[in-house]
Amino acid sequence: MGDDARLRLLEGLPDAVLALDVEFRVVWGNAAAERLFGLRLADWLGASAVEMLHPDDAAFAAASMETVQGKTAGSPVELRVQTAGGWRLVAVVGAPVPDLGVVVFCIRDLTERRRWEVAGDEVSMVRSLVHNSAALTMLLSAAGGIRSASGALTRSLGWDPEQIQGDELMSIVHPDDRAALTRVFARPSRGQVCVEVRMRTRAGGSVPYELSIVNLLDDPVVHGFVISGHDITQLRDAQRRLEELANRDALTGLPNRAFLDRHVAGALHRVRTAGHPVVVAFVDLDRFKPINDRFGHDIGDQLLCLVGARLAGAVRDGDIVARFGGDEFVVVASLPADEAPALAARLELAVAEPFQGPDGAIRVSASVGWAVASSTHTVASLISEADARMYVAKRSGMEPGLGGYEMRRPLTDADPRR
Repeated sequence: MGDDARLRLLEGLPDAVLALDVEFRVVWGNAAAERLFGLRLADWLGASAVEMLHPDDAAFAAASMETVQGKTAGSPVELRVQTAGGWRLVAVVGAPVPDLGVVVFCIRDLTERRRWEVAGDEVSMVRSLVHNSAALTMLLSAAGGIRSASGALTRSLGWDPEQIQGDELMSIVHPDDRAALTRVFARPSRGQVCVEVRMRTRAGGSVPYELSIVNLLDDPVVHGFVISGHDITQLRDAQRRLEELANRDALTGLPNRAFLDRHVAGALHRVRTAGHPVVVAFVDLDRFKPINDRFGHDIGDQLLCLVGARLAGAVRDGDIVARFGGDEFVVVASLPADEAPALAARLELAVAEPFQGPDGAIRVSASVGWAVASSTHTVASLISEADARMYVAKRSGMEPGLGGYEMRRPLTDADPRR
């Protein structure tokens, strides 16, 4: 069989055939290659075959090209190639022809076959796994319409996948989060992009989700976006609990010192910018150590919790009571200076009420000092000024019967005082 006959056989093959030189340039192609790529061979000779490949497949194709050298034939690989009609999925097998210094590639279009496979029963197991997975999986069209969705859409959000098929994804996203999702779709990128949004439930509520969006617009089979999502309600709850732990005193549940510093800093900013009045009161329990020594730390801890709760009940909404440390508390209140003495009196009275101990009532008292915030104060100087005035109050109040605690215990028949 002569060369002309062999050439006619190649021209008559239903699969595309391309010959590339060592620099991946097209040196020959058959009629099927022209049909597949939608280009005339005359306009194609000398062009780089790399430019026909999908950017994500170029490295894989180059590695496969190297493995062909020195072999009778390479292994089939699947690649995406650019054609006049868009991206197509093809299977490529190469074989070197050393005498001519080229590699001949046989290329078969798999696009339609793969679409039939995706729709066929051979992927029924995968479809079942996706449908029953806890993760939400959706396939969107290039325009953002829902083409299909997994059963998690019903289990988690209450939507029937068949009923919302064709609707836009935005229709089941919380209105306040649609802008963030729109920005993701406005700049589609290869690979995976994650975004957090609230998904609307059919019952009218919303659930926080993390959506992973994969752009497969260039994929000839999918030609859309694949979205997988996870309900992050428990994760957000855990994060909120951690934030609370970071800002709350572990014993009393009151704001801790770190929170107090930030709160006072914000209050001072309002003092400087808007002239809002702020009073800081420093509260210290009188002779708390003897209570711990006599009744134990458990009773002492209970007492601190009760003191904190009473102080919090003595201030207005918007004011805060923080545990500064040990038996010390700090109150930050939005009050003018002339109301500071009344605040201190309320705090002292709140602590002065007797506490019920294991053997009867325990009476304690507190010393309170206060300072009025000014534009020249810092966080440290404002709290320090209130602390200093508290010590003045403590010294002036150390008269018999005014400080410390006294124990009142009901008498029993065995009590020696009877």
